[in-house]
Amino acid sequence: MLNLIYTTYYTILLISVICSILTGYGLSRLRFKGRHTFLISILATQMFPLSLLLIPLYILYNNLNLLNTYFGLALAFTTFGLPFSIWMMKGFFDTIPVEIEEAARIDGAGPFEILFQVVLPLVSPGVATVAFYSFLQGWNNLLFPLTLMSDASKRTIAPGFLMSYVGQYEYFWTDMMAASVLVTIPMVVFSL
Repeated sequence: MLNLIYTTYYTILLISVICSILTGYGLSRLRFKGRHTFLISILATQMFPLSLLLIPLYILYNNLNLLNTYFGLALAFTTFGLPFSIWMMKGFFDTIPVEIEEAARIDGAGPFEILFQVVLPLVSPGVATVAFYSFLQGWNNLLFPLTLMSDASKRTIAPGFLMSYVGQYEYFWTDMMAASVLVTIPMVVFSL
């Protein structure tokens, strides 16, 4: 069961990194009609609080039979964190001079070779930042798994932690502190 939970977090990380690299590069380098409006609309999605999206998301997931599935949870985490990841990657791609890509194009490199062999190694700190941010978004989020996962055996770390150690009349402080250290270890290892 724990492998499925970690697979959910790694799926979030992988989808966010791939989508933010491709979208951020396209928004940084391509000029097209409606580009500015698209950028502002991506940024505007971050203005909605998470609690505002829970009820419509629950209704949508109920209609699509995605409740109590790790895929649905990974999709929810990814869609909430992806706009900021796209903006972050766009900012990293904006710092790379276009002349480097033009030199690679003159040497005969295609568009994907330019992206993956020339530009991507230069923005590897940005890729690591987006990966860390995406993993952290999924790891620390409480509201999505608490709302979308009602099956107790499929709970992720945050709601499982809350439901296990916080009762109506009693809090298990010693167990909670020991578990919080264990929950923190993967984030420390991942950040190092």
